[in-house]
Amino acid sequence: MTSAWRRLPFFSQREIGRLPVAEQGISACCSLDDGGIALADAHGAIHLLNTEMATVHSFAAQDSGVIALFQARAVTTPAFPNAITLLSIGLEAEGALNRATMRLWKVQVAMRNSQLAPEEPNTAASCVRTVKIFPSNVTEPRVTCCCASGDGAHVAVGTSEGAVWVLRCADVGKDRFLRFKPLVSLRAEQSQPVTNLHFSNENVFANYRCGQDEARASARSSELFVVTPRTLHCVHDYGSRQEACVVLDEGAGAPPGCTCVNDEGQIALATTEAVFFYSTDERGPAFAFHGAKRFLGWHRSFLVVVMGEAGAAGVGANGLGGVYGSAGMSSPTSICGTDRGARGGSSAPNTENAGGAAEQEIGGGSQNAVYVYDLKNKFVAFYSQTRCAVLWLLSGKSLVVALLEDGFVTAVEERDLATKLEALFRKNLYPTAIALAHSQRFEPAVLAEIHHQFGEHLYAKRDYDAAIEQYVQTLGHLEPSRVIRKFLEPSHAPQLCRYLDALHADVRGLATAEHRTLYALCLTKLRDERGIDSLVGSLETSLHNSARGDGNAGISAPNTSNAACMCSPHGAQLTTHGSASSSATASASAAQGPTSAAGASAAFGGASRASSGFDLPRLVEVLRAGGYVGHAQRLARLHGDASLCLSLLLDEADAVDEALALLGGLSAEQTVAALERWGALLLRTRPARTTEMLVQLSCGGGAGGARCAGAGSGGAGGTVGAAARPCGVNRAAHSASEPAMSARAALSLLSPHRRWRVTYLERLLEQLPQPPLVWEALLEDYLSASASKSLDTVGTGSHGFGERRSGQPAEAASNADADAPDLSELDGVNVAIVARGKALDLLRHPSAAYSEDHAMLLCAHFGCDDGLALLYERKGLHAALLRHFARRHRHADVVRTCHRFGEREPALWTEALHYLSSLKDPNVASFAELHRLVGEVINAIERERLLPPLAVLDALSVHASLPFSAVREYALRHVEHDSAMLEEATRESARYEEESRRMADEMDELATKASVFQLSKCSACHNPLELPTVHFLCLHSFHHACLGDRDEDCPCCAPQRGLALRRLQQQKQRASAHGDFFKQLELSSDGFTTIASYFGCGMFGHNQPNASH
Repeated sequence: MTSAWRRLPFFSQREIGRLPVAEQGISACCSLDDGGIALADAHGAIHLLNTEMATVHSFAAQDSGVIALFQARAVTTPAFPNAITLLSIGLEAEGALNRATMRLWKVQVAMRNSQLAPEEPNTAASCVRTVKIFPSNVTEPRVTCCCASGDGAHVAVGTSEGAVWVLRCADVGKDRFLRFKPLVSLRAEQSQPVTNLHFSNENVFANYRCGQDEARASARSSELFVVTPRTLHCVHDYGSRQEACVVLDEGAGAPPGCTCVNDEGQIALATTEAVFFYSTDERGPAFAFHGAKRFLGWHRSFLVVVMGEAGAAGVGANGLGGVYGSAGMSSPTSICGTDRGARGGSSAPNTENAGGAAEQEIGGGSQNAVYVYDLKNKFVAFYSQTRCAVLWLLSGKSLVVALLEDGFVTAVEERDLATKLEALFRKNLYPTAIALAHSQRFEPAVLAEIHHQFGEHLYAKRDYDAAIEQYVQTLGHLEPSRVIRKFLEPSHAPQLCRYLDALHADVRGLATAEHRTLYALCLTKLRDERGIDSLVGSLETSLHNSARGDGNAGISAPNTSNAACMCSPHGAQLTTHGSASSSATASASAAQGPTSAAGASAAFGGASRASSGFDLPRLVEVLRAGGYVGHAQRLARLHGDASLCLSLLLDEADAVDEALALLGGLSAEQTVAALERWGALLLRTRPARTTEMLVQLSCGGGAGGARCAGAGSGGAGGTVGAAARPCGVNRAAHSASEPAMSARAALSLLSPHRRWRVTYLERLLEQLPQPPLVWEALLEDYLSASASKSLDTVGTGSHGFGERRSGQPAEAASNADADAPDLSELDGVNVAIVARGKALDLLRHPSAAYSEDHAMLLCAHFGCDDGLALLYERKGLHAALLRHFARRHRHADVVRTCHRFGEREPALWTEALHYLSSLKDPNVASFAELHRLVGEVINAIERERLLPPLAVLDALSVHASLPFSAVREYALRHVEHDSAMLEEATRESARYEEESRRMADEMDELATKASVFQLSKCSACHNPLELPTVHFLCLHSFHHACLGDRDEDCPCCAPQRGLALRRLQQQKQRASAHGDFFKQLELSSDGFTTIASYFGCGMFGHNQPNASH
């Protein structure tokens, strides 16, 4: 593939010199920001070299050798403000063992931002932190590779056993406790050592064009690439509880040094056939670079590949060690290298398995070829052969440094801008020059000149479409008239229209009145709907700017106009062919929408002519007649005719979102009138936003109105969008206590949309009080949903009634349901449960204003047993409550109702007894449960003396399955009681019989025998009797004078006889009072006794007792 790529001289090669410590053996190295490099030799010492490869400072770092070396660029310490921060990973002698240790070094240099001067007297190195990599109680495996983030806060260490240990902290120089942890999600492969490690964002600090704060924030990488000889892993959120390992490719592995990470966080993996790129979750592009690779690296925007000897297959070094990095654009290790005895950088010494595999693949050649590829523009920026093998490869700010096997250092340096552009222009590679200018962040004037040169080249080749695109990029730098004169011919009208469109859309206001006139003429001839839309949008922007008093605003880009008016008649959002900045401005404006209801009302200012000089009434007429309904309505909006605008939007264009946005700027009265006309259509297409508007109109909100969620919804469901446009209702002239729309009118509109009707009612009940109609309608909808188990009748809200906090806006209450469960994910049974729960909550609400009778009818109609029971109890219909439970065979609830209300209504126990005795099916309740309930009822009846025993036994006798043992104790108690009463009655009867015989004898004696009066004294005055005297048969005697006129009755016996007469009269009256008889019989606990009492009074006979002396 590379044979078809051009070779461009973008880099030059020069030899710097020989390393002074080459004979000591290099185990690790990295490049420095100052342009120098840091080397670690086989004895554990670190050497700082300047740009001329002269030693500046050396110090002992590790006792038993350095494995890897990094520069941490974001770590600063107050004690070392200008110090270079180095991280070294090596082996420290601890008894007879060598322990892997990481150390943080602060190297104080005299001139931090200049070239390192040799042997500065005040250059010193201090070790500020020491961290052991493996715990003391663990047998240490061999370290095979390492990597670190740009700021040194994240460090990963791979081992020969396939495990990876990670240090993750906020600041390696300040954090108090530092500890390496193994990655638990990575499956350890005993036979597969880790050959390469990379953080996905390890190149952030290498980007010299970004600030340190931005780089530090972006460097907090959360993905780690782990490479073995045969597998590629990506570990997400390493070192945390959410850690997860993903296998990107089972068969893709690489030896040490043959991987790198580019600026986009993708890992590049080299094989003999190609270089493959992988993102953190999937495979990316591949480039067929054939040949055995020794090293792979990334420098700025270029891929650096070191291959075996050119033209000889299988030529390479005996072993590979290290992973490529860069001091500027690549890994913080900034190294990749190989050495037979000691490998360094991000690779550990003695990588036997990986090195052996590399030897078999590459071979034993002594020369290497260095390639620098521009993958984006597909050309070879540099190619060269080295005289011997490359051991290490470093990347600096503008050059790539190669450390050769013979100890010499070769630098590949990027050429200056003028040289590169000259080479590109000479070969007519303008697209490559433009791409290079973007990647190198050239000045806008230089970039515009490249586009101008490219445009002239294309115009000369008569490729007018491509040429005009290049001229568009010169706006602001090239005089527009120079371009317009080239395209004045009629055949060039599309190209001229394209250029004028970009000129008109430019936010810098480059277009003049003449340009806009010419633009309108081109659009009319070409029938360009998008261009007309752009032009109309500019008129809107101009009018809004004039209304704000911004006289210098001019006409800005069309895409910065009102988002509600930037759609075509079919609702599709339009964009211009302008620059990227115009598109970004359009997107931001579309998400913003009208700033307020007052701003929307300002669009109806009644202006018949915009400041641009176009005749608005004529444009409306022309656009509507020509079929441009969307543009016509936008101009009608500017003209101030709201009714016409709504008619265009809804009757002809079906632009529902724009209509809702327009309604948000109208007064409450106008909004109500519009909803009465188009409310059914709005509810079918945008139910969420329309329902929110109805809520605000019915609640009587203050000035400023509400905001309607879901402006970004495109479906009929009215889904709430993230970039929702405000849909407020302007009620500046409407009192907050007087709703603009009655609840009855809103419910009539919502009747076909039961789900949104429930949402409306729930939102309405957030503001109490509400009329009974609202409560009853919501109760009916809940009960209907519970009965039908359908989402069509269940609301989406989950908030309670009257719970909105004071001052909480409507949209906040609407968005408060973001964390509520989505009822659309529930099945029918769960929907019924949720709906019934809401209905019961509504019935229990203390502020509910519904009619209880109406609520009872609804509960009975929809079969809501719990609601019906609640209402029976609230209304005090305890007998009805008991019968309600009895009909549903809720035996325990029947008895429980008697316990709760039996003291106030004892008759409940009797009714419960008849219910339990009527249970025919033995499966209705278990015998044990039935015995228990019957026992409770009988005990209560006996305690309250509600029924005689015979009535109780007669009631229970109808139950075929109830044994006598259930009432045995009750019957025995009453038999014993009745026996005692019978004995007492027998004795009383005998006494009465004896007294009756005695009284009969006395009466017979009085009638047949003479009475002898033997009293000698008056029974009244107790004086001796003197004639005339009066004697009574009761054997009392009185002086005639003492009796006076009362000579008919004995004064002594008169009270007793009067009492008897009164009792006799009462019995006669009682015998004739049939109403009192039935009343006492109903209330009596012993009906038989009551009947016997009235029988004794003569109610059931004709013989009446006679009064006599």
